[in-house]
Amino acid sequence: MTKWQLDVTSTAGHSSLQCTPEYGACSVLSAARLLDGLTQQVRHYPDITFNPGLMVAGTCLEHQPASARAMAYGKSNVIAAEATVEGDMRFAHPDQVAALQHTFSQLTDAVHALAHATLQFGEIDPAMPDAPRPADPALAGQ
Repeated sequence: MTKWQLDVTSTAGHSSLQCTPEYGACSVLSAARLLDGLTQQVRHYPDITFNPGLMVAGTCLEHQPASARAMAYGKSNVIAAEATVEGDMRFAHPDQVAALQHTFSQLTDAVHALAHATLQFGEIDPAMPDAPRPADPALAGQ
């Protein structure tokens, strides 16, 4: 397992400027596109789970990864300048991580020219066991 964090920044401005050549897409739309792209890529790898567990975005934000807390300020008529998403990825084979990190880097590099995205991975814990385990009945009921 490894934790990951996606940070996207874009230019704040009035919402009427959203997706114009001068401003591009806001950080929220860029993050959503990246998350969708990452999810589509993970589907090509057996035995991998990819879960975004926290997302915060707005004109400005405060993110505290150690406590898994975040606060944001934004207005509905202002292009969101910052977005942060954190989650985890679980895998069956350690070599899958390097391949996914490379794929994910290519996706973040392809973000709109007026936005900037970084994807960081935390320390890698040992892989899941090779043999699939039955789901915990208590979790399955949730």
